[in-house]
Amino acid sequence: MIKYLICIALFFTVYNPTIANQEDKSKQQVPKITEEYKNTAYRLFKTFGLGSEYTSMINGIITRAKLYKPEIPNEFWDKLPSNFDETAYFDEVTKVYAEIFNLEEIKELVKFYETPLYKKLMMNSTGLMVKTGEVQDLMYSDVNKKMISIIEKNGYEVPEFMLPEQNLIEEPPVPEQNK
Repeated sequence: MIKYLICIALFFTVYNPTIANQEDKSKQQVPKITEEYKNTAYRLFKTFGLGSEYTSMINGIITRAKLYKPEIPNEFWDKLPSNFDETAYFDEVTKVYAEIFNLEEIKELVKFYETPLYKKLMMNSTGLMVKTGEVQDLMYSDVNKKMISIIEKNGYEVPEFMLPEQNLIEEPPVPEQNK
């Protein structure tokens, strides 16, 4: 899950509304990226698994392509990933990070991602997500019950979706337009 959160963070880092609203992105200044910055950024990306995300993306495309083109031999598909290298991807992500983080900050990020605390977080992230999801479900149920009680005490009809026997995922009804 943490990998997905990082990907989401990367997406929002890449899609910065300030940058997106500029008339000419080609005039945008990208800070000079030194070899030390690049190497440190690569180390950061590898630490939090950005390379494995790139590999997963490639494998996902291949898996889907195989479904559409079963006549292409598996030997071809097996060799296809060797044509791709995470370096170009890392280079582009490094440019994004260079717009936000200086070298010292990147070094601090690497230090954090290599700490026992971060490793402990990673080792327990699935369990944390499951348990916090359970807490969230219980809280939702408690909040829903309390809302129902307050709505009823005030003499209002409880919306159907809030009733325990209803599917809590159903779409809300479209309100009728005033005539």
